Formats: sequence, structure tokens, C-alpha cells
Amino acid sequence: MRYTLMENRPSEALPLTEADLRYLQDFKFARDLLIVPSRIEKTYQVTADNIVGVISLPSGTQINIRPKIGLPNLFRLLSFVSDWCFCLDEMADYEEEEGIFDLLGQLYSRELTTLIKNGLKQDYDSSEGNMTTIRGRILFGTHLKHNLTQTGKAYCLFSERSSNTVENQILLAATQALLRGQVCNVNTQKALRACLKNIPAQVDIAGFSSHKLTTIQIGRHNQCYRRPLFLATLILRSIGFINEFGPSRQPSFLINSAKLFEDYVALALEKYYLDPVLEVIAQEISPFDTDGTLNIKPDLVFRQKGVGYVVSVADTKYKDLDLRNVNSADAYQMLAYMVNLNCQVSVLIYPESIFRSAGQKETVTIPSVRGDYQIYVITVPLADPKDTAAAIKKTIQAIQGKFPNQLEDVS
Repeated sequence: MRYTLMENRPSEALPLTEADLRYLQDFKFARDLLIVPSRIEKTYQVTADNIVGVISLPSGTQINIRPKIGLPNLFRLLSFVSDWCFCLDEMADYEEEEGIFDLLGQLYSRELTTLIKNGLKQDYDSSEGNMTTIRGRILFGTHLKHNLTQTGKAYCLFSERSSNTVENQILLAATQALLRGQVCNVNTQKALRACLKNIPAQVDIAGFSSHKLTTIQIGRHNQCYRRPLFLATLILRSIGFINEFGPSRQPSFLINSAKLFEDYVALALEKYYLDPVLEVIAQEISPFDTDGTLNIKPDLVFRQKGVGYVVSVADTKYKDLDLRNVNSADAYQMLAYMVNLNCQVSVLIYPESIFRSAGQKETVTIPSVRGDYQIYVITVPLADPKDTAAAIKKTIQAIQGKFPNQLEDVS
């Protein structure tokens, strides 16, 4: 049974067994789950805060947590942060009602089909054996042990081209894992079975372990494997979810969406925020108290080049806004940043979602005898990181225009 809920929103009443509850209480992301008994006996409301994906429970129940930014946007962010580079057109035929494994399997089967069509990579593999004809070089010590009483054979060490490479082993393991879990839709399963038939029989995954996922280096010799291997790694790392209450019957797959959005914004600005006057510094640590025992670490600081003057400070926020523009905790946080870094304007950056449209803006003003402090609240688009960076730059330029006397001439 599959139940679907939206992140940051309570679910319907879900039937959960005692084993399911114990499993969730010891879950890796347990602190991001709020589980409350509902009025119906043995049912519960589940709220997932800033995590998305699939949780598979011991009872066979599957909880599908949909991202408020939409699955295609989620994968675009993941692809950009990981240098994976999938674009909008490649996700155009995806149906939003499907689960995360449907999209993951659809993209993977497409990449694997193309790779197989163009030809899987082969490499030289060392083998040895007692041969009737000499191949490579003779291992004389071993040869004498095997052939002391017989003639006509030589024990040789030789190399031959083989498809049994680590890259192909990873692809085979991921394909089998998706089919074994049966978590993809029928069309994707059909495509994966077709791929499976075309993977050479010599590719052997007996004794395959997740350690091999960390041994691959992408270079010119295997550049065509970059995208399918990235997807295969996501799949294989999700399949083996186990805790002390035993393995789930199907794969689980979860992403910390708030951290992903934070990383995405920082990388988008690093690549596309080009400004002759300002530089953007991510995760800059500054002392907060006179003794140096407390620190602050804003997500982003906008400083004037060559001078160090802080024009603005910004934080990414993935949580939902209530009826107010900013909640109290976030306002206190941004005020602390502004006072500490001696600037009067800060920015809270939210992603576009089903609850907030791109371009939505608000401003919060905090009066002070030193002059008003202002918090700009903006919502950035996610379809293209260039557009994300441009939306933030537009806001920073508005701040520069509003406080022109605070910028020093660096010419």
C-alpha cells in the first residue's frame, strides 16, 4: 500500500503497525518526522519536515513524500549541485502523480538504453589458467605444480578485453535492484528488462558491495558513463536501507530538501553572480561576542571587493511561511546578522513552490535608533540556476540603489 503526503504538511490518517512505529522511531531521519495518533485506532498523522522521497516500512506500507517544489525541480537542483546536468526537456513527460522512484527509474532507463546502444565500455582483464596454447606469459612455478606429470599444457597469465568492468557491474546491480523492488511503473520496468537482456553475460556482480561506488573516477575514457553512473549510485545507496528492526521490504530513498536548496543557491551564485563591485561569500564564520565563544555563519554575505564592507547578508529558507512575512525566530536571526556585520539590509531567500510563486516579494522593517533595519523576503525560480542567480542579483542591486552612500568608491 502506498500513501502520499506533501512535505511540511500533515498526512491523512495512516495505518501503522507496532513494527512500523519502531522502525520510524529509529529511522535515520526520525528527528524530521512528527508522528501523532489520530482519532481512528492504530492510525497516525505523519508530517515530514524538509525531507522528501520514499520510506518503505516493515509492514509493506510505503510512504511517498512529495516535494513542495515538484519532483522535476527537485531533480534539477540535485543534478546541478552534483554536476549531473539534466535539463527541463528531459523531464517534460514526467507525470507529477508518480513517485520519486518512477522518475528516477525513468531517467535511469533512458540513460542506460542510450549507453547500451552506443556500446558498453570494455577493459583488459587479467586471467590465468592451464592452457593448451601459450597466451601471455607462463607462470613457471604454478606451471610445474599443475603439469609436472602431464604435457601439452602451460599455465599462463594473460589479458583479454572484457565487459566485466566496475562501471558495468554498478549498472547491472542498479538495474536488478530496481526490478527486484518493483518500485517503478510498468513502462519503466519493461525498458529496464530490455536493458538487462543487452548487458553482456560476462558482467558479474557476485559479491558486489557498495564500496565499488566510491572507486569510480570519471575521465575522458568513461565520460559517457557520468550520468547513468550517478543515477545508479543514487539507486544503489537507497536500496539497502536497514535498521535494527530489520530491512524494509522495498527500497527507501530520502533527500534533505532544505540542505539541497541551500547548496543549490550557493553554487548558482558562485557560477552566475558576476559583479565588478561585489563578491559573494558562502558560509562565512564571524565572531559574535567579545570573548569569541559565539559565532555566526550566514549562508551568504555580499561584500564590496577590495574594501570588505558588507552590503547585505542573506539566508536560504526552505520552510513554509505562515500568514506573516517572516516568523519571529528568522527575524531575530537576521537582525543578529545585520547588527554583527554592520549592515542595514538582509535577504531571506525562499524557493518557488506550490505555496509560493516565483517573484513573490515582501519587506519587513524593524525600527531602530540607528536607523531602520530591513529584511527583504524573495522567492526565486528553480527551472534554471541562471534565473535563480539573476533574481537574487536584482534584489541586491535594489539594495545598492537604496543605500548608495554606503558603498565606497573602489575605482
